[in-house]
Amino acid sequence: MKKIAVVTGANKGIGLEICRQLASNAVIVVLTARDEKRGVEAVENLKVAGHSDVVFHQLDLMDTISIASLAEFIKTRFGKLDILVNNAGVSGATVDPEAFTSLNLKQGEVVGAKAHLVQKIVKQTYETAEGCLRTNYYGPKQLTQALIPLLQKSNAARIVNVSSTLGQLKHVSNERAKEELSGVDGLTEERVDKVVKGFLEDVEEDLLEAKGWPVTYSAYVVSKAALNAYTRILAKKLPNFCINSVGPGFVKTDLTYNNGVYTVQEGAKCPVMLALMPEGADRGIGLEICRQLASNGIMVVLTCRDEKRGIEAVESLKAFGLSSVVFHQLDVKDPASIASLADFIRTQFGKLDILVNNVGVFRVIVNTEDPTTLKLGDDYIAGANSGLLKNLLKQMYEIAENCVRTNYFGIKQVTEALIPLLQVSNLARIVNVSSSLGQLKLISNEKAKKELGDADGLTEEKVDEVVKGFLEDVKEDWVETKGWPINVSAYIVSKAALNAYTRVLAKKYPNFLINAVNPGYVQTELNYNTGVLTVEEGAKGPVMLALMPDGGPSGLFFDRMEISSF
Repeated sequence: MKKIAVVTGANKGIGLEICRQLASNAVIVVLTARDEKRGVEAVENLKVAGHSDVVFHQLDLMDTISIASLAEFIKTRFGKLDILVNNAGVSGATVDPEAFTSLNLKQGEVVGAKAHLVQKIVKQTYETAEGCLRTNYYGPKQLTQALIPLLQKSNAARIVNVSSTLGQLKHVSNERAKEELSGVDGLTEERVDKVVKGFLEDVEEDLLEAKGWPVTYSAYVVSKAALNAYTRILAKKLPNFCINSVGPGFVKTDLTYNNGVYTVQEGAKCPVMLALMPEGADRGIGLEICRQLASNGIMVVLTCRDEKRGIEAVESLKAFGLSSVVFHQLDVKDPASIASLADFIRTQFGKLDILVNNVGVFRVIVNTEDPTTLKLGDDYIAGANSGLLKNLLKQMYEIAENCVRTNYFGIKQVTEALIPLLQVSNLARIVNVSSSLGQLKLISNEKAKKELGDADGLTEEKVDEVVKGFLEDVKEDWVETKGWPINVSAYIVSKAALNAYTRVLAKKYPNFLINAVNPGYVQTELNYNTGVLTVEEGAKGPVMLALMPDGGPSGLFFDRMEISSF
């Protein structure tokens, strides 16, 4: 079934262009606008241009009955919602358009270098300020709350809040409000609402300057800052959704009296990119490791097998100001692909300092309608409660072989191909992202446990022999008979083998720092988002090891950021 999207404020400008671009990507779009006549005309224009999968529904964000009507329409017509783009917005002030145009403003100058000039031609009353907050903040909140039950029926829910650079906290000059809105861990809807209500009280009492609020477009600035804060709250509250806010840029629209530097086509690109973000590309530990490394001044080569998704992932990082990230396709099971990556790094950079082997698969046939209800912690997979999962998780030989080829043999091949480039570096780091399931206490085959636990006698050949022996037992349906784990045994063996390989490598290359790390039970596609940690938390351990200063440990297994046992 096609994806279903709702776009607010969509009869013109950026909203209409977002609808066009989404429809061009085979999304069924519900175009909404307060003015029914204009909304119907906008849909007809899109259909004339060949976009037939667009329908109209009237929506007034300040009217709870209108919001309920839209929710009922989507529920009845589609039964679910995949994408919500909160685009509707008003400026919250009356302006002389000619005088505004004559200022020849650049992005940010409205509240920056030319704020004193803008102040003379902009009029903000309590009524316009209140209308701005109701439309730009309270309206999207009410709509989002009404549509969350429908978004929860999607397996790839996206919420995109179209904000503005004017909503960045550096433009909120009231220090108390800035402190409230910047407190990531302590942010709540109640706190954001309190800031907004306090601002409106100051508008009503004519205390804006006295209380240190922005002198121009203050309602717009506060509404967008509040929307950004609400975005962060929602993202924590609904970890299975992808929820972001985005400044589309200084776009030529009615809101800017057609001043600006970007076309609506350019302005719509980032909202659409976030709306169509591929599953896992903005949630996985791998992408978050890239983000944290790039934030630390590292040039990052982001790799994945799917070129389209990889490019989109890089673009998503660049949209948030991280320009030192490039993409290269990599299939760890394809020697030609591995060689191509090595050649690219050699040609472009001449060396490699950090290799993070994060790729991994966790493939089983799940015999349940809702995988998110599964308990996939260590105790349920290989501990006292493992029998509860036995009938729910089925592993075929082909699945097991693919798991081992990806999680162990593939990583080995990539590492061996890149070692010559790591040897050119004077601070080479290899980080193998493993799992607590790879610890030897979970390997119930005694012979395999003995081989992999013999630190002094470990060799690649011995590790390979264990892995190949396991695959033979899978093929012969001897997994239980030979004492291997009864659940996700291929994943467990692949990670145990990766840990052993880490120790072998560390002895072979004493000038490198080489470690394995369990990132923790992180909410990712790998575990059907049943984890308890965010990707930000999960990436901390791998990034710490990647940036480990000289003299740090090597050949160890870390549980998140602490040394643990193999």
